[in-house]
Amino acid sequence: MNRGVRDWWQLRAARERVLLAIGAVVVIVAFGGMMIVVPMQATVASAAQLHAAHVAQRADVDAQVAAIRAAPTAPAPRADSRDAVERALRERGLLANGATVNARDGRVDVLLPAVAMPDLVAALSQLERTDGLRVATAELTPLVAGGVRADLSLTR
Repeated sequence: MNRGVRDWWQLRAARERVLLAIGAVVVIVAFGGMMIVVPMQATVASAAQLHAAHVAQRADVDAQVAAIRAAPTAPAPRADSRDAVERALRERGLLANGATVNARDGRVDVLLPAVAMPDLVAALSQLERTDGLRVATAELTPLVAGGVRADLSLTR
């Protein structure tokens, strides 16, 4: 077969060879564009949509945190802050899955590896209303499986 193609090629005039070579280049470039550029454009478009969704989710979380911080608080009872946090998280089933609660320097540090935002907001609202504990710092990381990883520091 290779010899047949070589013989066929040699029977072509120089001008035909140039035109055939140009045609082959055009076909290869078109095929390459179809196989590389088109999927790349689709990926960029979906990344932009995903980014917009994450920006909107972040805005929602920021608004919820601001609402929690702005809500009026009741006078804080004398209960231990760490016990109050553990109680509130336990009532909502948030102490499972490797959650940690540590008290230090008048603060309570909480790490929740995976938590749904509504559950987290409800627990934080309850802590603010009943125990006077507010979010001092919060680092929320969206998870692929849904929900967030929450690293919080609460104080009175």
